[in-house]
Amino acid sequence: MGCGVDLAQTPAARPLVASECAAGNASAKAPALVVLDWTGGRSPIYPDRDFAAIDLTSFAVSEGGTLADDAEMFHELVRLEVGKVFCDWNQVNVVLRNGEDDQEGLLADTIVHMTHEVRPDGNMDIGQGEYDPCDRQNDNAAIIFGKRIAQLGSVYSFDEWVNVFANVCAHEVAHTLGYGHIRREDRPESERSLFIELMLDRHTMTEMRRPQRFIADQTNCPDELPADTAALQGASILACGCH
Repeated sequence: MGCGVDLAQTPAARPLVASECAAGNASAKAPALVVLDWTGGRSPIYPDRDFAAIDLTSFAVSEGGTLADDAEMFHELVRLEVGKVFCDWNQVNVVLRNGEDDQEGLLADTIVHMTHEVRPDGNMDIGQGEYDPCDRQNDNAAIIFGKRIAQLGSVYSFDEWVNVFANVCAHEVAHTLGYGHIRREDRPESERSLFIELMLDRHTMTEMRRPQRFIADQTNCPDELPADTAALQGASILACGCH
């Protein structure tokens, strides 16, 4: 993992991609194109495995029925909610698309494969992302394991399911952009806080049903962190299980 096309060197490629929140993004960085692929597929994290598409009939909705009854709306609302997370975090510039790898003639910087399977290595995480310190490359990957989410979940409202999937997606995408976990004791929130810190490890389902945002001061490059924190986050690219 980690060897791919440098989109910044592709003439006329980047100007075709615009973030919905680019105007308010203080970083002025080139946008990262992130694709949410709901059809499963093959991820470089597990290059020999074809993952089955996620089965939205497995997620009961308190208003009645399942997420499969309005799958297109669900996909779009998850995309919009993930976008909100990154719009509020002005250190990154992210463009979100639903679909497959090829979007607008460009290769995605990060593909999130949505599958109705569990991790092949037996780990019970609900998401796995390629941790890319300092966001040094353009071919990152993440996987969301829907069967594990269904096992941990219950009957939630449509909006709560949107939050669950969006929070998991945003967490894993943040890893591909170079962000690590923060310790629970370092989270700057109270019981009355509107948001949960996005990069906490081992979220509960109750936490994931609420909106999440980047709250703590964070950097996407361990070289810029205090030595003890940088050591915790690591200095090499790896696939990490999250939540």
